[in-house]
Amino acid sequence: MQKLPSFLDFVTSNRIVISPFVRIAFDSVRGYHVLLHARAPSDIDDSRLAGTSRREIPANFPLVSIPKEALLSASSSSICNVLPEDEITSTAGLILAFMIERALGSQSPWAAYINLMPLCEASCVRYWPKEMLDGLEGSDVLDIFRAAESALEDMYRSIVMPFFVKNELVIRQLLGHVESRTSEWDDLISYDTFTGAASVVAARCFEIDSFIGFALCPVADLFNHSDREQVHFESLYEVCEYCGASNGCEHESAKLLQTLIESSETGSPDTAEQSDSETDKSMPDLSDSGSDSGSDSGSDMSSSNPDSNDSCEIVTNEAIKLPKMSIFEGKEIYNSYGPLSNAHLLVKYGFALRGNVNNYLLLDRQVRQCYRKYNILWNSTDSTTDLQNPVELKVDYCGRVNVHLWDRIAQLAQILVKEPIPSHKSLQRFNIKPNTVKRTRINITIVKLILEILHDREIRYTDPDVSSIFYEYLIQDLPTTADSTAIQKQFTAIIFADEKQMLERAINRCKIFLGPDNL
Repeated sequence: MQKLPSFLDFVTSNRIVISPFVRIAFDSVRGYHVLLHARAPSDIDDSRLAGTSRREIPANFPLVSIPKEALLSASSSSICNVLPEDEITSTAGLILAFMIERALGSQSPWAAYINLMPLCEASCVRYWPKEMLDGLEGSDVLDIFRAAESALEDMYRSIVMPFFVKNELVIRQLLGHVESRTSEWDDLISYDTFTGAASVVAARCFEIDSFIGFALCPVADLFNHSDREQVHFESLYEVCEYCGASNGCEHESAKLLQTLIESSETGSPDTAEQSDSETDKSMPDLSDSGSDSGSDSGSDMSSSNPDSNDSCEIVTNEAIKLPKMSIFEGKEIYNSYGPLSNAHLLVKYGFALRGNVNNYLLLDRQVRQCYRKYNILWNSTDSTTDLQNPVELKVDYCGRVNVHLWDRIAQLAQILVKEPIPSHKSLQRFNIKPNTVKRTRINITIVKLILEILHDREIRYTDPDVSSIFYEYLIQDLPTTADSTAIQKQFTAIIFADEKQMLERAINRCKIFLGPDNL
């Protein structure tokens, strides 16, 4: 918490605006987070509150506004001039930029911001002890984790190390490592330093626009995640690809001028005269344009419009009621990191949510196994499904089958029973009220195959006979503390409770359709 005053000074000096409705807080469990700071709108001088209730924050109201120039990105970092052009907007470029800015210490313009961050996201499964990691065997978590680790190793080998080798002298001079080799340099380019930085960046970065790409966004990254969020992140994505301008620039004007010239050269004389006329009316004189002109234009826009497209914002989804008594100040305000399952949340962010409505269970491996069992080649059907993406083949939180899984199994059933594939109305009915689906031979075969796949998924667990209810009780019995082992046990129990519940719901859906005669 002692780092917060310096960060708030950084916020002020970089013209980041935090609404009086919210405040930044810290505790040992949640880390830095954002709380509702109850103040009546009448106490706040903001024209956007005119005509609203005195006891609520209106919908579409910006709680935080961050100028894009305050963001930590590859293009704004100390190494922007030596980064490969194709990495400027990528996560790899942002990770490299973050590694260097952190190594610069107090010399970095983002030092006070970086000081809020850990060396690594220790709650992510990558940093769990082996015995706790082994306890996740059979879950989707380990499949996603192994894929993420493989991607990190490839990034380090193909992008990060070649960058450091090529630019070693320049970076050592930037950091003051003038000797041929130092322990600081070896530590900076190590795989552990890279993966630690990658975990921090992955947990905090936002996609900003087509010019910046990915960036770290001060204050916006302090909002924790919920699947029932009250706010969202906004940033204008379509900007000039050369300079990032959002409201017209010399590049856009030059591109338009070139288009008009090409049009006049290929068109009729009348078209050419029209193009020249349009050029005279709409095109600025580029001979006088330059950085000064661009700066003046941006300054005018920013000063006249507080909701400038040159800023990112955290905006309310809908009206938020303010508490009537100050004793209730402290309600946390949540953002959403996306419709992510608990397995993805645990791998990337280091937490899981009980009852996550965005949960799903991956079944790609079991579907392929089913094809092998019936000696059908995986690519032998006319499928429009993206077969290389395991996320496409799944059941959701309610045990509903997604369209790609249904189509894949329907194609297998068609080969087995030689009947036409049913329309998606059968799937829709199956997911809403399974006993209303027509019990045709092809439908019965599809559902039996799905049930077979679900049972195959069930036996992946080390405790296939243990139901989700067991883990429900386990979650209630586990202590709620800041101890890392207790937290890891809690998240493990949540993962298994939710995955097994999804399986149970999907299996029950199949059994309702099939009835006792077809089981």
